[in-house]
Amino acid sequence: MADPIFTDQEWETLQDHLHERSFSVSSPTNITPFLDVILCGYCKGKMRLYVSRRQRRDGTRVEYPKFRCVSPRMVNDRTRYGCEEQVSWEPGRLLAAFEHHLVDQFGDLEVEERLYVVGEDSETRMREIEDLVPVIMSDMEPGRRYGTALMRPQAEKMLDKLNAEYEALSGVPTGDRWEYRSLGKTWRQLWETAEVPELEKLMRKNGVQFLCHADSFEPFIPERLKV
Repeated sequence: MADPIFTDQEWETLQDHLHERSFSVSSPTNITPFLDVILCGYCKGKMRLYVSRRQRRDGTRVEYPKFRCVSPRMVNDRTRYGCEEQVSWEPGRLLAAFEHHLVDQFGDLEVEERLYVVGEDSETRMREIEDLVPVIMSDMEPGRRYGTALMRPQAEKMLDKLNAEYEALSGVPTGDRWEYRSLGKTWRQLWETAEVPELEKLMRKNGVQFLCHADSFEPFIPERLKV
């Protein structure tokens, strides 16, 4: 019906590689890999792994796994699952394309995890220092607490210490924020060694999506991950 995407040799190589991965679909189950990353390209709904089974006349059972869109919609007052495009993909082909696109596009970048950081309350201490410095300087005048030759050096040391603390606090972020912290390995290294749940978690936190259309794929890669 169309020109082949892979040569026979490339297809066999991909299948051999898939069988070595932790998400091999040779014995499929209803546990869907990358459930929150692989999405329908039309409705942006989830693509779930469904396995239909059929019993042959000789008693053996065969399985037919498919990734299918599962967005709910109403048809004749009944709920059906799958958007109007009814997108479905054979798991081996979909996962091979998924790996190829993502590893090719940002596989050599370091893996970063997005963490929510609660900001430090340094403003209160900075205001205390701002109020304290004029008092100390006033007490350094002749006849005051630090106005003698003996006490003035002590007051100057105190001011130097307060000034250094103030400068350090002024460079510390105060508000709650998201930060990205490196995990010390590239996406390619993680792909080769990590389990699917860990990969899915990190891709989801980094905003990676893989959109499936009827005859093509569209990886969504955040700007910060693009090479």
